[in-house]
Amino acid sequence: RGHKIFLDLKLHDIPNTVKRAMNVLSRLDVDMVNLHAAGASEMMKGALEGLTRPDGTRPLLIAVTQLTSTDAAALKNELLIDVPMAETVLSYAKNAANSGLDGVVCSPLEAALVKERCGANFLTVTPGIRFADSAVGDQKRIMTPEKAGKSGCDYIVVGRPITQAEDPVAAYRRAEQVERKARERAAVFYQKIDDLVAKTNDQLTQDDKALGSLAGELGANIAALQQVMAKIRATLDDSTHFLKQLDLPAADDAE
Repeated sequence: RGHKIFLDLKLHDIPNTVKRAMNVLSRLDVDMVNLHAAGASEMMKGALEGLTRPDGTRPLLIAVTQLTSTDAAALKNELLIDVPMAETVLSYAKNAANSGLDGVVCSPLEAALVKERCGANFLTVTPGIRFADSAVGDQKRIMTPEKAGKSGCDYIVVGRPITQAEDPVAAYRRAEQVERKARERAAVFYQKIDDLVAKTNDQLTQDDKALGSLAGELGANIAALQQVMAKIRATLDDSTHFLKQLDLPAADDAE
């Protein structure tokens, strides 16, 4: 008790069946449930409806994009999806977001891209987390807890590196500590980026104002020059008119 629960059932069926199953799951005291995004938008919308309780509350609902045990070869040759893995994951994530879901399950390799495509508040739950000295097992798209903490993952899923460790508690604490420190360092880094962007924007604003003032002065000078040129033209016109009035003899006539 006192811990949040992610009910990892990965439902995938016709919309009506998933909706009814989610209605049953809504009565459980869990915090997050999931389904397969491959079930498409109608199924995801039905799941969301079934999961929502009469008082409007519900657990978080996320969609599995592509399992972290699936690599590019399996995607193309067995699932017959002739699109790069990252683009497939992003397409599924966008469908989930448009269906009203809270986030997706993806590999940590795609987490930052999902955030970019679906927004910073769209959750990324990332399996495929392995220590550098852990066995990879059947996982294909993996990342260490430290790198995952820097990549924008909201929740990392660490299974066998903890459950099959000689000391699971120590392994858990190791993963938690490494990931937390990575997040802290990433937060400092991103804050520096934000500060730099803000400073650059301020400088650009000041430069825009200076350029605007310079353009105003240049415009005024051009207008003044045009007035001078107009006066010169008028003077020349007057001089030409005056000379014509003198009716001076031509050079041949003077001889």
